Amino acid sequence: MLEVIEKTFNRALDVEPADRLDTVYVTELTGCLRRSWYRRKLGYRVTKEMLAGRAVHAELLERVVEDLPVAYAEAEKKVEYVISVGDVDIWLVGRVDLFIADGDMRTFVEFKTSDWIFDEHIEQANIYAAMLNIDKFYICYMPKSDEVKCKEFTRTWAELNVVERVKRFVEALTKDEPPQKEEDAWCYYCEFRNMCRKNRTLI
Repeated sequence: MLEVIEKTFNRALDVEPADRLDTVYVTELTGCLRRSWYRRKLGYRVTKEMLAGRAVHAELLERVVEDLPVAYAEAEKKVEYVISVGDVDIWLVGRVDLFIADGDMRTFVEFKTSDWIFDEHIEQANIYAAMLNIDKFYICYMPKSDEVKCKEFTRTWAELNVVERVKRFVEALTKDEPPQKEEDAWCYYCEFRNMCRKNRTLI
């Protein structure tokens, strides 16, 4: 029985490959597009860091919404945007961690459980900002387990930047050819790094 339980837990961590081409998620556009392509084609495994991050989000964001002194705040607000790639409409979908509106002010917060803010986090927030037509946003992170720090950012991505990145990703999926490798801080931790290195024709 022990072996059966263990295998069932491990199987539950596996995310099956996705074959829908009409939907792209904001998180797939950040960092290396090749990693996102591999995940679409091969699937991936949920890590304990992912599980911990989701648990912290669920626990903390609702408390913030209840306590934040603004006219309106919403946790995990769904954001959708339609982009035409050829003759096909592609839905770009994501969720901002915390959407805030107060009078004429509209902004949002992305919350990260990491020790600092990575380039990928800024990219992700810039995409949301372009989708929502918002110029100022915030990224909060946890350099210590009991303390949250927040930084304000000004949007640097235009709608065109988002559209071009979606098109690159969708075209790679359609042609069944991986996008060009994009070096970033996560290459060493990428679950596909060995495959990427071995198959030189993909680099």
